[in-house]
Amino acid sequence: MIITKIIGGLGNQMFQYALGFSLAKKNNSICKLDFSGFSSYKLHKYSLNHLNIHLDQATESEINNLKNPPVSIKTKIKNKLGFSGRQLDPHHIVEKDFSFDQNILNLRGDYYLDGYWQSEKYFIDYQDLIRDEFKVKSNPDIVNNEYIDKIANCDSVSIHIRHGDYLTNKKTKSVHGVLPLEYYHKAIDIMEKQLQNPNYFVFSDDIEWARTNIRKDIPIFFLDHNNAENNYEDMRLMSTCKCNIIANSSFSWWGAWLNNNPDKLVIAPQKWFGENTKETKDLIPENWVRI
Repeated sequence: MIITKIIGGLGNQMFQYALGFSLAKKNNSICKLDFSGFSSYKLHKYSLNHLNIHLDQATESEINNLKNPPVSIKTKIKNKLGFSGRQLDPHHIVEKDFSFDQNILNLRGDYYLDGYWQSEKYFIDYQDLIRDEFKVKSNPDIVNNEYIDKIANCDSVSIHIRHGDYLTNKKTKSVHGVLPLEYYHKAIDIMEKQLQNPNYFVFSDDIEWARTNIRKDIPIFFLDHNNAENNYEDMRLMSTCKCNIIANSSFSWWGAWLNNNPDKLVIAPQKWFGENTKETKDLIPENWVRI
C-alpha cells in the first residue's frame, strides 16, 4: 500500500496525489490518501473531492503502521544513542529537497509519502490517467460555461496572478516572492508575436490589482466570478485556454499542464522562489518557456 500525505492548496494536493497514484500503479498496489492534516491546517481546504479521483482515505491505523511502525529493541537502542535517518523509519519517506528524485519511483512495497513532489517526472508515465483523474466532477454553471465557449472560440491565453499570502504573509513572501509586473508584460509581448489575435483571460486572487496594472490595449477579460470555494472552476477555465502565462504557483502550473492543446505555448517565470535556495529545473516541463 502507498499512502500519500495531502496538504496545502489545490495545486499542491494534485502533485501529492499524482505521485501516490503513479507509484501505486508501478507497484501494482493501491494508494490511499492521508488528509487528516486539514483538521488543524486552516489556510486551505481539502479540495480533491471536486475532482474525478478514485483513491480512498487511509485509516488511522494504516497511517500509523507506516509512519510509526513497531520499534525493535535494536532501533530503540539506536535512538537512545542519537542515531537518526531513513533507516529508522524506512516506510516513511520524507521529500529530501525540491528536485526530482528517481529513487522514489524505484520504491517497492508499502510506503507513506510526505512531501510536495512538484515535477511531472513523478507521474509522466501515467499522464493520460492523471488527466482523467483531474477532470472536474461537476458540470460548469451558466457563467463558467459561457466562458468556456468564449475561450474555445478564440486564440485564448490565460494569465494567472498570484498575490494573496504571497503579499500578506511575511514568511510566505520571503520564500515565494511576488512576480514583477514586467514579467507579465514581457510574456504578453511574446504571445503577441506568436499568436494572430490573442485574447487574454486573467485569473487572480487580487483581481483589482490586475485590472489596474495589466495592459488595456489588448482584448482582455478579468474573471472574478469564482472564489476560493470553487477555484477548481478557474483551473478548468485555464486548462481550456489555448496558451498559458502562469505565476510561480502550483495552481496555474496545473492549469497549464492540463491544457490539452498540442500546440500550446506556456510561459513560466525563470525565478520560481523569492529565495534562490531551491533547484527548480525539474519543476517546469522542457517544452515550456521560462523568462
